Amino acid sequence: MNNHKWAYYCWENFKLTNNSNSRYRLVHLDFHWDGINDFQKESRLEQLTNIESIEDIKELVDQGQLIKHDSFIAPGIIRKIISEIHFYCLQDDTEEGIDDSLLNEYYCTQYKHNDIDALISHNFTEDIFFNLDLDLFNKEEYWMKGDLWEENDIVEFINKCSGIIATSSLVTIAKSPGYSGTKEDTNHLTDLVIPQIIKYFNG
Repeated sequence: MNNHKWAYYCWENFKLTNNSNSRYRLVHLDFHWDGINDFQKESRLEQLTNIESIEDIKELVDQGQLIKHDSFIAPGIIRKIISEIHFYCLQDDTEEGIDDSLLNEYYCTQYKHNDIDALISHNFTEDIFFNLDLDLFNKEEYWMKGDLWEENDIVEFINKCSGIIATSSLVTIAKSPGYSGTKEDTNHLTDLVIPQIIKYFNG
């Protein structure tokens, strides 16, 4: 996907397609935390909780008003899709993770991992959603410019995640043009990363 907001639609569609009653462990690898909750007003919360069809979900995401590129995790918690979140994020100019009040209300737990080795050493079981944003691999402060990780470092990073990827129920990847460098940078990351993910994913 280009806009990361569509990850939420994918989660909803996966549960519906697979007739799943499970709640999932979200592994969120991204430069940004994407922890915004745009459903704090009661009217907005009712709009989300009363949705009954995947078509309504798609329309809500498509509108881009309440579910945006930085606020797609919260509805997954509210709709009881996500029960546990594992963050590996590099952003340091905003509040980290999800607000505790939202987590407590919907019985969701979060872990903030300082490095990828700490994340992969967690004892994961089944029911995992692996969620990656390619802007993780752009070091440039001014996003439309690109200062990408070295290719070998990117491949090594994906290799470290291979065990989690292989046991994930679903993998979602955001290209995030405008954040993952120039158009050429985004295309380069896509061509490099996607085959690596596919190599390990058994879903």
